[in-house]
Amino acid sequence: MVYRSFFLILCMMYSSYLNLGRNAALFSMTPIFFATNHRNYARLSIQHLMDLKFCSIYLRERLERSFTVNRTNRPFSAIALDQAIECSINKYGNGRGGISEKFNHDTTEVWCKSFAFRSMLSSITNDIACIEKTNNAIDAHAECSFFRMMQDNKDLSIITKALIEENLFNQDNVHVTKIMNGKIIHEKIIENVVTMYERGLQRTNVFIQERYIDHSVNIEDRLSAMIRYKLSDPYISDDEQRLRKKTNSNILMNKMVKEADNTIKHIVSLSCFRELDMNSLFSHEFSPAPLSLCDNQDCNLLNQQQKSEIIKLFEKECPTAFSTKNPTTNNATWALIIDGGPLLEIRPLKPNGTIFDYAKQLLLNNIVPEFQSYDRIDIVFDSDQSKIIKSFIKRHGYESNQEQQQYDLKQNNILDSSKFYEFVHRNRAKLAAIVRSCWSQGELIDLLPVHKQLVIAGPQQETIKLINNNNLPLVSSSEILISLESDHIEADTRIFLHTYDIQMEDGSYKFDGIMVQSNDTDIFILSIAHIKLMMLRNYYIKKFNTSTKSSTFINIKEIGKLIKNKWGITEPNVFFNFTCNIWM
Repeated sequence: MVYRSFFLILCMMYSSYLNLGRNAALFSMTPIFFATNHRNYARLSIQHLMDLKFCSIYLRERLERSFTVNRTNRPFSAIALDQAIECSINKYGNGRGGISEKFNHDTTEVWCKSFAFRSMLSSITNDIACIEKTNNAIDAHAECSFFRMMQDNKDLSIITKALIEENLFNQDNVHVTKIMNGKIIHEKIIENVVTMYERGLQRTNVFIQERYIDHSVNIEDRLSAMIRYKLSDPYISDDEQRLRKKTNSNILMNKMVKEADNTIKHIVSLSCFRELDMNSLFSHEFSPAPLSLCDNQDCNLLNQQQKSEIIKLFEKECPTAFSTKNPTTNNATWALIIDGGPLLEIRPLKPNGTIFDYAKQLLLNNIVPEFQSYDRIDIVFDSDQSKIIKSFIKRHGYESNQEQQQYDLKQNNILDSSKFYEFVHRNRAKLAAIVRSCWSQGELIDLLPVHKQLVIAGPQQETIKLINNNNLPLVSSSEILISLESDHIEADTRIFLHTYDIQMEDGSYKFDGIMVQSNDTDIFILSIAHIKLMMLRNYYIKKFNTSTKSSTFINIKEIGKLIKNKWGITEPNVFFNFTCNIWM
């Protein structure tokens, strides 16, 4: 209906029937002004239509002639597009092979609907804009070339092939998604867009009824805006309820602070007449725990301190366990376990490339080169529940006041490189699942070194192993590892299932050491807690410093000896108490 209104008013302006259709065309545009909150245009449109009711015949005829095109009584010149037709066939309008006949209304309509007419209009546009060639021949333009139909069919087949996977006309689709992007458009936004004209028409009728008929509202009174969503906007539900909830929360907090302040004043006044231990009173009186242990935003949460300080403590007490030298340079057999979260923080090199291109980039640039030092690489991702259960932690963001943008990602979806970090932060698990499916494709498995193992765990419970077996075509290149199936939510804990699996390997894949690549402090703490269960000679953590762009290798085995010999800790599992955001 919106495009019909634009087309109608355009046709009326350039036709000989202006006096019949202009008012109707303008009125069809008015609901669009209301729906899109162009309130000045909406007022002017209604006012103009009302003025036409009392317009004199002279003024109306004058308005009909107030256009650039000078119309004549010739049937052919009854439309403004006759100039375009004459210019397209008779380039300079001097009769060289041009039109000498007078067309009637019916033949003009047939001519305007023809493919040749549209092609000629395109050639005129190119001539005016000088975007193709200076040659005035029609054959110089791609729109009018002999191969135009073949090229159009080729382009159409390419577009159709690219849209097949989008399932645009599949009735099984539950959500409406952005093409080649996978972003799910909320049903409320779809409803708001498709009902725009009807809602604008309803507001138009109300405007006329209230201000021009009933006179219950002054014409000059403020016109309120209509709720309008765009397809690119994230949908936030229950705005008014959330605003009311926030207001009530602020009122309640102010009331509690006022009551606490009055109580403190009474205690201070009472201390003048009684011997009171003020330190003892104010440590627990107004919180369920000592204030020093409470979070400053929620007294029911533990104070969210930086756990990375514990790494600095061990670096101070045992500096020999921290080195910048890579321990895998010897001839031993090593396995690498990678925390998948930081891996997805790497930006795509190809602007606006697909997810498949991004997965291929990670494989070639960040995984395959590591096989020069390691015979097995395990990549572990967090599950899709990780972000939800950690949403109250500051560094993971308080986003409860905004509904998360949902995605239905596919391998051919395009990644918006300009907002990549924001997208990854909010959709890490979904991106990890699609990247994992891309790595499982035969095209990317063939990029792995022969007989090297790539094990991928998470965000699903299943774990898969990929091996390039080009020399053994009868052996499957993809295998589901039942022994590593896990419902762990955090990669921090799931990683240790892989460390136990690696040290239990025998045969041709017996390993001498394990390297865990992660900057997560929880993995460092849990590694110390699990040190008694590590049977291999070497167990290191590779920590990358984003400031110095260098890696530090932490010898967990040596730290285990330190806590036993220097501090007398024989049960290192007490370090579990330091990990306050681990869920099994």
